[in-house]
Amino acid sequence: MRHLFMLLCSTLVLNAFSQNVPTEREMNMVDEINLVRTNPKAYIPFVYEYLNYWEADESVRKVGDELIRELKKMKPLDSLQFSQKLYDGAVAHDRHIMRKFKLLYSCYIFSNTNL
Repeated sequence: MRHLFMLLCSTLVLNAFSQNVPTEREMNMVDEINLVRTNPKAYIPFVYEYLNYWEADESVRKVGDELIRELKKMKPLDSLQFSQKLYDGAVAHDRHIMRKFKLLYSCYIFSNTNL
């Protein structure tokens, strides 16, 4: 029981001192995802704008046309809500992967150098 209490206390302390705050760009991404989810047809003009702005070639235009067809068929869904716990987990995962990648990259560089 004491261990459970200690785990609970440490979790509360970690959550209380969490400094992970989503950036404006990340929140804009959530807003854009919610636009597609809650009103798929309203996203169609953005697809047209993208295709025209970048003067899409035939293969990109085919993908854009397919996306537009799918958006026309989609039914609206509920919007996503920001979750601090999920965000904190994603940040922790990112930090772990970056440390692992740096270690792997360092090992790769070291193993491929001529000493």
